[in-house]
Amino acid sequence: MRKIAKRLQRPIAILQDLQGPKIRVGLFKNGFAILKDGSFFNLLAEEVLGDRKQASISYKKLAQEVQIGEEILLDDGLLRLEVVAIKNDVVQTRVLVGGKLKNRKGVNLPHTMITQPSLTAKDQVDLEFGLTLGVDFVALSFVRTAQDIHELKSRIPISPFSPKIIAKIEKPTTKYEHRCIYAF
Repeated sequence: MRKIAKRLQRPIAILQDLQGPKIRVGLFKNGFAILKDGSFFNLLAEEVLGDRKQASISYKKLAQEVQIGEEILLDDGLLRLEVVAIKNDVVQTRVLVGGKLKNRKGVNLPHTMITQPSLTAKDQVDLEFGLTLGVDFVALSFVRTAQDIHELKSRIPISPFSPKIIAKIEKPTTKYEHRCIYAF
């Protein structure tokens, strides 16, 4: 990219977008389950083969951190659940918007303040690679606190050519407004 930009005499900036924590449902008996509006669906910390009534979830602290009444979005928000009860490591939900839920689809917890760090082990490896390429910007996904940005900054050597940091705040801040920050 840099060679092409130089040849075309065009300035460019290269952005590295770190993926952040990924929470996913597990595997299903048939590779998928159909969740019906109004039905109940459990998310379990233990590994189970999922069906229309339950599935495992990769985030083992979900039952400790989610609250009754919060929404859980599945498969890029195509399916919506509402937490109705929490018992031990089982989060019981009611399906608000159902549909076909396939193996390993993503889970988004828009109103849950999770304790999993924004900068994952995979992000750290990816950052090192990006730094060797000389990226101009590094975007950190799911930033929730100033500490998330401080952690990222501590891993970037200080120089005039250090990449700038972009904080991707991907969750509503209504309840945690005081904890969200913007970094440049």
